[in-house]
Parts: sequence; structure tokens; C-alpha cells
Amino acid sequence: MSRHSRKLSNHGYYHIIIRGIDRQVLFLDDADRTRFLKVISGFRNDPDLAIITYCLMDNHVHFLVWTYGPPGRFVKKIASSYVPYFNRKYDRVGHLFQDRYRSEPVNTTGYFLRVFRYILRNPVKAGLGDVMQYPWSSWPELQNRTRSGICRIDTAVAMAGNTRNLMNFVLTDNNDVCLENTRRHFITDAEATELIMNRLDGKTPLEIAELPIENRNSLLLEWKAEGLSIRQISRITGINRNTVQRVCSAEGHGEPEGEPRGESRGQVR
Repeated sequence: MSRHSRKLSNHGYYHIIIRGIDRQVLFLDDADRTRFLKVISGFRNDPDLAIITYCLMDNHVHFLVWTYGPPGRFVKKIASSYVPYFNRKYDRVGHLFQDRYRSEPVNTTGYFLRVFRYILRNPVKAGLGDVMQYPWSSWPELQNRTRSGICRIDTAVAMAGNTRNLMNFVLTDNNDVCLENTRRHFITDAEATELIMNRLDGKTPLEIAELPIENRNSLLLEWKAEGLSIRQISRITGINRNTVQRVCSAEGHGEPEGEPRGESRGQVR
């Protein structure tokens, strides 16, 4: 069976999951995790890639990254360094990572922030403790704004308004569903209406058309990223379906900027 082509990001942001082959654990002790972090710290000054956030679990790793070009180079460079170390240490041979890493483009500000939160809340979802106590994610870099760390988080901070807003956003459980869920839940019109109403601050769905175009388009993009169909959004809001289609397929409406912000911006193309 042929593989589907990967969807490319409009501005270079991707959610990536690297899994162990046949559910093989990737880390057997803290020394392994420390070694993996040393490997990915090597991307800190890479002009073509920026790690925004990450979380190490036992048999998989989540990343939100910006990359110049497809994300495959990032995964291959990790594999070329970490896998030989792991195989030597545990006297094994062959692949360690699942051949087909998973990735999805992150094209809107709303979805960028939800992916950021979803990644850092993975330990909570797995019953491993709260966000602030889990030692193998990039939360400490956010909490302490570590300038010498692995991640470039200024873009996420800017989208949230400030560091405190971003931390509060991450600590608020919103049951985000991102790339890891392989069975897509069909959203009913009742569920879609409730989701839309939650973002309207007392307005009715039919009042969306009266909002400033930038605000309206941002909401349409967020609802599309949440899994609502073009037809559902049109039915519930009364906005012409062609308009919704055009907004959700066009570039430049509520999307993350094309490069990370902050002290390393000059290094990124």
C-alpha cells in the first residue's frame, strides 16, 4: 500500500511524534533521557530548525518545531546520533524508531497554542504527574525562561501575550486532541454549536458575520482546526460556505509567523 504524502506547513511549524518500533521503549533510565536531551540540544544553534517545546515519554517523544523545509531531516539527525548510543548500550541491533514518524502542520495561532499545551500535558494524560513536576519536558524552560536551554519559546510567549498567560494556558486542562488520536471523532452539529458558543462571549453564532473580518477569520480557522467541517461552520454561523472555504484554505489569517521570535531570530531564515 502506498504512503500518503505528508502535509506541509504554510510557515514551517510542525507537531512531530517519534515512536519506538513495535512500541519499543526509547528510554530505560534517566541516563538515556539525559543523552537524548544532549542530542536535541545540538539543534539550539541550527539556523534551519528551532525546537519550540518537547516532552519525552517512555516509548515516544513529542515535539513542536519550526523547520526550514520538511521535518524529516530533524528526525534523521536524532536517529543517527541517539540510536547507535542506545544499541551499543543495550547490545541490540536494528531500528529503534518507528519507520514512519508522525507529523502534522500547525498553521494557525489557536492550534499552535493547543499543540504547545497538549505536548506539555502528555504526562498528565499518562498518569505520570502534573505538568510542573514532570522532569523530562521543556516546562522548566518556560517557567524559568532559560536563555541557554534547548527551546526557543519566544514565539509561543508572544502568541499568548506573556509568559504568565502561556503558563496558565498550559496548566488549564482543556482535553486537547491532537495528532496522537488516530480515530477522528465525528463532531455532531450539537457539539459543534457548543464549541462555537464557548468562544463567543455571549454573542450568538449568527453575530459572527458582524465581527471585524480579522476576528471573524481567526475564529473560523480555529473551529476548522478543532475538527468542524466547512459545512458545519456555515450552517451554524450562517456565513456563506464559499466564504468559510476561502478563509480556511487561504494563507495569512491568524497563522503563526514564519520564524521563531527571540534571541536567535537572526539565525533563522
